[in-house]
This record gives sequence, C-alpha cells and structure tokens, in this order.
Amino acid sequence: MLDSNLDWGQDLKALKRWMDANGVKKIWLAYFGAAYPEYYGIDSNTVEGSWIGNYDPPALREIQASRYIAVSAHLLYGTSKENSLLWVLRSRQPAAIIGHSIVVFNMAER
Repeated sequence: MLDSNLDWGQDLKALKRWMDANGVKKIWLAYFGAAYPEYYGIDSNTVEGSWIGNYDPPALREIQASRYIAVSAHLLYGTSKENSLLWVLRSRQPAAIIGHSIVVFNMAER
C-alpha cells in the first residue's frame, strides 16, 4: 500500500527527532508528501522524484559526503525507475526506518 495510503508527511517530525539524536544537520531528501520539511526544522537537499522543492541532480559523491539520504517509501518502492539512485537503494540495508513512511540510508557505508 503506497501513495496516499502511506505517506502524507506524518513522519517528518520523527525524521527531525532522528536527525537531532544522530547529529545530522542536513540530509538529502527524496520526499513524496505534501508538507514542507522546513516547517519541521529539517534542512535538506532535494533528490529526484521529490514532490516539493527544486531538484538539482547531485553527484553520488555529494550524497556520500553528506552521509545520509532519507527517502519516502512511496518513491523508494513505488515509482523509482530501474537504475536510478532510488532503485539502487532498494538493495541496501537502511540505517533507520522512520515511522512507516521514511527510509534513511547511510551512504558512507558500502
């Protein structure tokens, strides 16, 4: 069950708490919901597929340097194109699952 059944921004508060607890000041974010992450104090760079913000394609090394990427489950499992960054993340072990709708990956880990 994806799309409106899962993700409308309800886990952004929990993502912010996770970021604070783990010392993450800024995060790459591929986000499906309608709420603005800034409203919850989340400093983020937008990744392809996000419904909000302006997408500026990052080099993989930029994401790895900042370490973490948070991805809405809808984008990760529902709409990512084969061989896209989000598709590749499907095979990685998440660093955290926030609520039921946001998956966080540590890009520094191989």
